[in-house]
Amino acid sequence: MSITITEVRNAQSLQSDNLRLDVEINHPVYGWMPYTVDPSDTDTTIDNNEVMALVGATFTAYVATTSEALLTEERASMTCTPLQGKFALGEALWGKVLAYRDTATWPEQMVIDDSAMWGRTSQDIQFIGYIVGVTDLEMDDLFRLAVTL
Repeated sequence: MSITITEVRNAQSLQSDNLRLDVEINHPVYGWMPYTVDPSDTDTTIDNNEVMALVGATFTAYVATTSEALLTEERASMTCTPLQGKFALGEALWGKVLAYRDTATWPEQMVIDDSAMWGRTSQDIQFIGYIVGVTDLEMDDLFRLAVTL
């Protein structure tokens, strides 16, 4: 089955060679919907060449992601188990966390004792980094190490 698309809007290039685009297509049954034109797409229900012809040169240019944006995205996905985190911290730094734990509030004690996962962007985990005296970049490296353990 082939579906003919006759209208597109809001096209945006996803890479510098402009071969992959995010675009909205006016589907004859479902109306306006998001669609990605990808040269590696093997599904021929919608003809990507026809969509590209409709887009022509009217698309938003590709903008490379900045290193800061990449780091923010990476941090959002960084998680580890507490056991991995403890091994990454090592005995000396984990000792600092335990020393603080004795004076911590009950909610902070729960994070230290009972968290199922540690997330890099968690305020509690960032505070633990502050307690043990590591910088943001050092904390990133600790999370990268933790997931390998």
